[in-house]
Amino acid sequence: MRFKNSSEKKLKYKIINHFMIKGNKATCENILVKSLKRIQKLYIKPHSEITKIAILNATPIFRVIELQEKRKKKKKKGTKRAKEVPAFLSHYNFRTSWAFKLLLDSVKKRSKNTNFFDELHQEIISTSQNSGESVRVKTEIQKTALKKKFYLKYYRW
Repeated sequence: MRFKNSSEKKLKYKIINHFMIKGNKATCENILVKSLKRIQKLYIKPHSEITKIAILNATPIFRVIELQEKRKKKKKKGTKRAKEVPAFLSHYNFRTSWAFKLLLDSVKKRSKNTNFFDELHQEIISTSQNSGESVRVKTEIQKTALKKKFYLKYYRW
């Protein structure tokens, strides 16, 4: 598929680099092209706009980090005490990387009876309509981060 400008080319290569497994770039590019062609056949909007909308819908603002507390001498060895601290994803590159990670995880969770490019195009479409698995995971992350927002005073930016 042809992308019109340089920002769309950057987006394509970023998607390929995030979805690549064991350095198999050509295979990943073929899968992406097949899924984008399928999107283009089914919908009136250009595939680049649909993928941008899907990435925006899957992009989180916060992430939750588990911090291990130091053990005290009299505590049992088997017990772990971890705090979940929300952290703000400050740069857009971090946010888009998390969006790609959520998209890839949700595609892998789908049923494994069909091809990967079928699952990828279905997930992109559902995420662009704000109803996909990656959007659900993103909202769960945001909810847990907002529940723990009193930890933001520790300022982990």
